[in-house]
Amino acid sequence: MQYGGFGATFGHEIMHAFDNRHIFYDANYELEPSWNSAVNDTYMEGVSCLVDMYSTFVNLLVLILKANGYANVNEDVCDNEGLKLTYKAY
Repeated sequence: MQYGGFGATFGHEIMHAFDNRHIFYDANYELEPSWNSAVNDTYMEGVSCLVDMYSTFVNLLVLILKANGYANVNEDVCDNEGLKLTYKAY
């Protein structure tokens, strides 16, 4: 496997530790935010930006259907940040 493919996959999986399914829970899966409100606000601004961007996409096979940017937000965050990590590491 090439560096880019491996790095993007590995970076994607690492970033799942920081998606919104995991950042609000401690090691015992108890609801306890691990970030302060300023960090959380900054993170959610970035997530909101991605949601807005992906919400503008249109399925070209069904031209009427508009994408729901929030539907896959965790995967989108991990894809984008995993690629950034790979590029920076290269």
